[in-house]
Amino acid sequence: MTKSDFIRKVAAISGIEKGTVEHVVNVATDVIKDSVGDGDEIMLREFGKFYKKEIPERWGVNPKTGERVRITEKKRLGFRSNVAF
Repeated sequence: MTKSDFIRKVAAISGIEKGTVEHVVNVATDVIKDSVGDGDEIMLREFGKFYKKEIPERWGVNPKTGERVRITEKKRLGFRSNVAF
């Protein structure tokens, strides 16, 4: 499901205008990214937890040349679901 599919479905179920739903979804994702980027965790009960995931520096191999390359440390947005299906 794409973001626009998600927005369309939420608008249809809730009866709220599509533009309003899109604005709320955009603001919510911005708040999540900014808060997690600042080091906070966001726990949404009965859904899951968003957190900052740090991937340490490591060595890799260039597949074309076989040369060893240093891959720098990265920070990513992590999500752990607590929903059982």
